[in-house]
Order: sequence, then C-alpha cells, then structure tokens
Amino acid sequence: MKEFMINIVKAFNPVGPNGAQFGALCFSRQPNIHFFLNQNETKSETIAAINDFSTAPNLNTAIGDALQVARNQFFLPKNGGGRNCSQCFVIVLTDGKSNAGEADSVTEANKLRNETNCIVYVVSVAVPDDAELLGIAGSPSNVFNVDSFALLNSTVNAVVQAVCNDSKCITAPVTTAPPVTPVKTLLQKLISLLNNKPKYGYRRYGSRRYQPKPVYVHKPVYIPRPVYIHIDDQYIDDQYIDDQYIDDQSIKSDQDINTDQE
Repeated sequence: MKEFMINIVKAFNPVGPNGAQFGALCFSRQPNIHFFLNQNETKSETIAAINDFSTAPNLNTAIGDALQVARNQFFLPKNGGGRNCSQCFVIVLTDGKSNAGEADSVTEANKLRNETNCIVYVVSVAVPDDAELLGIAGSPSNVFNVDSFALLNSTVNAVVQAVCNDSKCITAPVTTAPPVTPVKTLLQKLISLLNNKPKYGYRRYGSRRYQPKPVYVHKPVYIPRPVYIHIDDQYIDDQYIDDQYIDDQSIKSDQDINTDQE
C-alpha cells in the first residue's frame, strides 16, 4: 500500500505549496489522520511522512467516516485546502466494503463532490464490482480494480492519468507591462545621436563663383569656419569628406580661386 502511495507522489512535479499537495488518513474502525495537505513542503518530505506512519490489519472498514473527516478537515484553508485554481482529488484505497462507522459512504462522497468540488477515485483490492464503490466514485471510469495488493502498482499510471485529465483550471489572462528601458540606455542613445548629428560645410559650384551652398554630410566633419573649396565637375573629392578634419592644403583663398579661373 505505501509503495503505491509513494509512486503516486513521485509522479507529480512539483510537490508542495506551489504544486501538488498530499494528505493521508487511514480508516478501519475509525479514521486516523496522518498528515494534512500543507504539512509537507517537498516531495521528499511527503514520501518520508508516508514511510513514517504505520497501519495494522483490521477487519473494520469505515469508509463513510473517513470521507466525512476528509471533507470537514482536510480541505480547510488552514490545512492547505481552498487554494486558488486547484482541483481536489480523493483516492479511496480499500480491500473491502463499508462495515463500520456512522456516516454513509455514498452520501459522504456526494457531499465531497457537491460541497468541495472534489473528484473521488476508488482503488479496490480483491473486491468485485460493487454498487457501493461505484456510488463512492460517482462514475465507472473512476473505479480501478486489482486482484491483490501486489498488483497495486499496475494502476499507478492509470490513476495519475485520470487525475491529470480531470485537472481543469481556467485562469484570467495575464497582462504584462511593457518593458522599461533603463535610464542608462536612454542616455547612451542620446549621446550617440548628438555625436552623430549631421554637420554643414560649404563648397563652391563651378560657375557660381563666391556663392556658397550647404553640403549635407552624413559623417561628422569639423569645419571651424566657412571656407570655399575649389572642385571640378561638381565632384567632391573623397578626402574632403572622409577626413575628420579638412587639411589646410585643400583650402584655397579667394585669390587662388581667381587665378584658377583665369
């Protein structure tokens, strides 16, 4: 039995407050609580808690009282129940029919479904198809039968798959805020724009003597004063634009320009 329980726990990730939570109680003549849903915060703690409790063979089977305790105590917020967007499941593992206790098993199972929205599964060991177990489970698909305790592990995958298929949660869409650009990045972009802003220089078009016109330069050029640069065929020599500074030898005075025109 414990091996079956441990294998169920191992199948879920994560285990704890932010994942699947497990509680356990045993029932014979009366229910015996071993641990609530929020008593173990990790998978290893939950497995250790299962290994720690002991059970004794008993011919009494108080399923109704056990389901009543589960409904009244296990799913209280203080004991780990009632988490937002969490589906509760009760797995009843039994090797017999109810023969002890005061509460009716089918009635208590229906209360679990109606009052706490729990889904109840029944894993029966060597118990033939029975109306009580079907009533507890609420559906034939929620009943898993094996012939002996040695075969319990053969139902682990089926039980886990049923739990996963029945776990339904609709959450509101999450609205994320637009990313915030760090101030440092904004300053770097601003400095880059300032360093690379266009500069204006002056040049002379062939026949238009002494009539400077602005030249849009994509690369920053340092020109300390307006100058006239003599060019032919309206072509700007690459050296005037590509050099960071315009060489003094490239700049001619008005007198030189007049001489060239003569």
